[in-house]
Amino acid sequence: MKNCIALCALFFFSSTLPLSDMGLGQTKAVVKERMLNRLQYEMNIIKKLPGAVKRCVKAKGQCSDEDQREISAGMKRISFVITLLAVLVPATYGIYKRRKKRLELPSEKQEDIKAYLIQIVGRSEEKDLRNLFSTYRIPRDLLNELFLVAVAFADPAIVAYLITQGGNPAARDLNGKPVIMTAISRAIGASRELRMGEVLKVIKVLIGAGLDPNIRSVKGLTPLMHAASNDLESVVFLLLQNKADKKLKDDDGWSAYNYATENKASPAVINLVNPSF
Repeated sequence: MKNCIALCALFFFSSTLPLSDMGLGQTKAVVKERMLNRLQYEMNIIKKLPGAVKRCVKAKGQCSDEDQREISAGMKRISFVITLLAVLVPATYGIYKRRKKRLELPSEKQEDIKAYLIQIVGRSEEKDLRNLFSTYRIPRDLLNELFLVAVAFADPAIVAYLITQGGNPAARDLNGKPVIMTAISRAIGASRELRMGEVLKVIKVLIGAGLDPNIRSVKGLTPLMHAASNDLESVVFLLLQNKADKKLKDDDGWSAYNYATENKASPAVINLVNPSF
C-alpha cells in the first residue's frame, strides 16, 4: 500500500506542477509509463491467482507452498491495482480534462457577430470560423443561416465543419428549396467550370452526411431534374452514382429526362437520365 501511495503522489504532482518546479527529473509521460509498467507487473502476478485457487480447491485445501505464495501475493496486490487504475484511467483517457466553456453571444453584439460570421464564411476563412464557434455558443437560427451561405458559396470545407456543429444537410432556404439545389445552381453560368469541382465536393459532403439524393423542392423537383435541365453532366453523373432516381416525376409529371430534352441538354446528359437505360 505504501508503494501505491508513493506512485500516486508522484503522478499527482507531475500532473499539476510545471516541469521546472517538479525537482524529480521526470516528465509526466515518463511517470505514466512507469506506472503502466508497474501495473503490467502486478497484473501478471494476479493472473496466477485463479489457477492457484483452483488447484487448492481440487486438492481439498492441501495447497502446495508455491500455490500458497501465489494466492498470498495475488490477494495483496488486488487493492494496489484498483488504486493504480483509479489514477491511470482518468489520466489516460482525459475523463477529468477541463473543457473550455463556450460563452453566450452578447445580445448587444449579436448583429455585429452575425454579420462578421457571414463575411468569414463568404471569404472561406475556416480558421476564424472555428475560433468563433469555440468561443461562443452559436444559436440554431444563425447556424442555419451560415450553413445556407456556405453552401451557396460552394465551400466544401466550411460546409463539412458546419455539419459537425449541427448544420442540417437537408436544410432549405426561405423558398423551400433544398440546399443541394443551391449548390447545383452555383455551377450554372459564367463560373461553371471554375466552380464545378467545388460544387461536386459540396454535393458529396451533403450526401455523405445523410442527405437523400432524391430530396424534393416544394413543386416536387429533385436535384437530378435541376442538374439535367441545366446540362450539368458531372453533377448528373454524381447524383446517379449516389442512387438518384431518374424515374421520379415532379408535380407536373415531368422527369429528369423531360427536363433534359426540353432544355436541349447534351446527348450525354440525355442518355444518362433516359429511364429506358
